[in-house]
Amino acid sequence: MSLRLETVSARGDLGLFRDDVEQFQLKYRNKTFSDAYASCHDQYIEIKSKNFRKREFDVFKNEEKCGYLTFSWFSCVIISLVRVDGSENDTFLLRKRGFLNPYYELVDVKGHRILTLKDNYHWNDFKYYFSVDNETHEFPDTVLDEFLIYCGFAVNLRSKL
Repeated sequence: MSLRLETVSARGDLGLFRDDVEQFQLKYRNKTFSDAYASCHDQYIEIKSKNFRKREFDVFKNEEKCGYLTFSWFSCVIISLVRVDGSENDTFLLRKRGFLNPYYELVDVKGHRILTLKDNYHWNDFKYYFSVDNETHEFPDTVLDEFLIYCGFAVNLRSKL
């Protein structure tokens, strides 16, 4: 099964393609990439900026706050999500790796790799996409797709800043 995040519009909207079939689109409300939304697996997910500096974002699922994204100075993004039962937060880090061949890695707080996004750019059609390597994950596709919404938003914003 092949997974990839790909730009689907000139605005920078991203689509998730699983075996060349589009699963969802992450769409931006404005040109500053501060607010985005996606409809995925009967859930409406919104990411909204807390302030004008674009360092902290709130995550809403079906209009209820379920977590946040924080861009740190160490070139990583902290993704904190509330568990479904509301007991505690799960925290993940999205880190940029590599110098000549950069890629992004989503890990949990223990350092276990969940997925890897490998950057590809097609200069002839001005598109870029990220191939997703998720061999070591133990999450269902619905959770993995939700992770890809947050990671796609963070990587797209990081590349635009």
